[in-house]
Amino acid sequence: MDVYVVANSGNVLGYWDTGASASNNAQFQFYAVDDMYDAADVVSFNYEFCWKGEVKKSQAVSSAIAGRAFPQAAGLPEYVEAPLPMRKVEAGDDGQTFKIDCVSTLPFQLSTDEAPVYYYLENVQGTRLYNNNGSLAFRAAAQADELNNVRNDLFYVKGNAFDGYQFTSVGAGKNLHSAAVMSSVTSLSFSGAASNTSTWEIFKTEGGFAVCPVVGSSYWYAGASVINFPKLTAANNKNYAWRLDDDAKGIGFKNYSADDEGFAFRMVEPTFEVELYDVPGQGTFNSTALPFDFTIAKDYDGDAKLYKGTVEGKELTLSEVGSVPANAGVVLMGTNSEQIKLVATAGVETLGKNDLIGTTSEIAVGQLDDKLIFGVSNETGLVGFFSTDGSASLPANRAYLNKVEGLMAVMVNHGGNTTAIGNVQNSLPANALVYDLSGRRVTKMVKGALYLQNGRKFIAQ
Repeated sequence: MDVYVVANSGNVLGYWDTGASASNNAQFQFYAVDDMYDAADVVSFNYEFCWKGEVKKSQAVSSAIAGRAFPQAAGLPEYVEAPLPMRKVEAGDDGQTFKIDCVSTLPFQLSTDEAPVYYYLENVQGTRLYNNNGSLAFRAAAQADELNNVRNDLFYVKGNAFDGYQFTSVGAGKNLHSAAVMSSVTSLSFSGAASNTSTWEIFKTEGGFAVCPVVGSSYWYAGASVINFPKLTAANNKNYAWRLDDDAKGIGFKNYSADDEGFAFRMVEPTFEVELYDVPGQGTFNSTALPFDFTIAKDYDGDAKLYKGTVEGKELTLSEVGSVPANAGVVLMGTNSEQIKLVATAGVETLGKNDLIGTTSEIAVGQLDDKLIFGVSNETGLVGFFSTDGSASLPANRAYLNKVEGLMAVMVNHGGNTTAIGNVQNSLPANALVYDLSGRRVTKMVKGALYLQNGRKFIAQ
């Protein structure tokens, strides 16, 4: 049975003031009997809140009670959790210091330059930030127009809640910072003086997170007779929070408002799709190489896989791989999937023995004489790598094989069987314009290469 003592707001037991002028009529507090304690049970100690073993903040606790839970931490930054001791407070804890290893509760993973975790950085209204030749740019949150440009969409966040965070662009190789000393008329940028604000506080807002300069950052202030640069405090740093401009073409620094989505941002898993080309009734395939590590997205529900390859005689034996390092060449192959969903990552180890060579730039016609490119044989109907007739270049983000003297083609062997795809009959009108996969008009086609005509993909015969 729970027993309680009843007192009014003046801590007078059994007191009920009915006077007309009383302001606390019938205002009582309830105290559980087991909340009572002796003065000897009061314990004082200190918390030291640490990040990666380094003390970042201290808190003096002067009213802990022996036999009860440790008092909650106070004054911590947002998105920080401080796991307190699980046991009860003891009398022997008096005068002690407890080091608490804090953990991040951000809705994304933190990085270091040595171990980045990639994301897209977007405003919740659907605008993506990206690198455009060293300048910060903005567009609708959709896949980049070219696979190489996915790298320009990538960001990672480093730092911690106590010292602040930095947002690093993979494509630019720079941190986001204010283009000038913090003010209501400057903007977010990759350029500007190195001394400008580049370290930020992240705090919670509806639908995402908000960002403002850390306490101690300088800001521009015009006094009565002089312009000076005082330091921001906890009382005014949210006056310079990131806000996406109404035309979605820039981010300025404005007085934070919780009900304005322009202040709300999010880090999004950096997924993208690569198209697979269908040979009717036989399968779908492509080859690729990208300027960043990648793997198959966890939510991909298709059947396509990633394969490295080793040449043995006149055959290329494929072996499935889970992840692919930057610039490595691989074959993408499925049964009926029209695309494969991938995600940019980092820290992928080399594939070991892999004869597939990747290119992230176009290879001109004159440089293909010593290379075999991916396609389908018109004579045998087998997928493989073949010599070109010198009529078209090899697009960027493809895999090829180096030609061995006397070897003009290498068939693909998957699972112990040479993969038969079969001939593709091209029924498109002969007078329709033909384009390569990069959208360039082609007048001479390479047998076994992939092209577009009347909006359809086909393999040249």
